[in-house]
Amino acid sequence: PYFSATLGHSAGGFLSTPGNMAIWYAALARGDIISSTSIATALTPTRTNDGKSTDYGLGWYVADIDGTPVAHHGGSTFGFESYVFWAPSRGIFAGVFKNRSDREGEPVDEARELLKAALAH
Repeated sequence: PYFSATLGHSAGGFLSTPGNMAIWYAALARGDIISSTSIATALTPTRTNDGKSTDYGLGWYVADIDGTPVAHHGGSTFGFESYVFWAPSRGIFAGVFKNRSDREGEPVDEARELLKAALAH
């Protein structure tokens, strides 16, 4: 079906390349985009109104993978799917970007495996 990227709201209105995404995350880690204090706040799990901790910060899911704090998020729209993991304390960005949509969905498992391989080195 017809899909206009101008109607994508939070999905589909963003175009980039894997290389540019790596540059973006490196700039975030250096504090070139927002302060390191703001990044720390964004990567802190939020709490619900009843005080329960979530696995989501401000724009990223947050987790501990193999002892390293990481931020992660995926996205998809017609014909494209992606997932990225970012470990700013280790300077690691791992992502998988697909130029197709399929039953597998966002490539979270593949991206996690790339991250784990990078963390092992």
